[in-house]
Amino acid sequence: REAQAAALVVPRTGMAVTIEIGDPKDLHPHNKSDIGKRLALLARAEVYGEKLESQSPRAVAFEKVSGGMRARLSAAKGLHLRDGKSAGAVVAGADRVFHPATLAIEGDVVIARSDKVPEPVALRYAWANAPEVSLYNGAGLPAAPFRSDAW
Repeated sequence: REAQAAALVVPRTGMAVTIEIGDPKDLHPHNKSDIGKRLALLARAEVYGEKLESQSPRAVAFEKVSGGMRARLSAAKGLHLRDGKSAGAVVAGADRVFHPATLAIEGDVVIARSDKVPEPVALRYAWANAPEVSLYNGAGLPAAPFRSDAW
């Protein structure tokens, strides 16, 4: 996933985030309709110039804050936790051991905290083989997996 996201620097490329669609035990998701809709959003915006939200939220900056880690996201208008549920985030301290974290949203920023990590130095979101995700923008597009570390 990270290599695919790195290719977005190439002009006229896009990536539809579909991390929460399908079955982790089956490479071919049964819900192809939602995948097609997300790809169509990209084409409508990038090729046909329609003014609509076609991008999933992506982390663009990270910052340590008191007792947590903050990530600023692009394409974050209407950022929310689906069903009010915080899932998919983990934080680590200097020991590099990750623990589940809760997310709070402030505009286009998410703040991750864990009682088990009083001074986090790294944040990851949806950084697992089949992660549970909860972070979406107002267009209903899930946030792309991200990490603040390079471990």
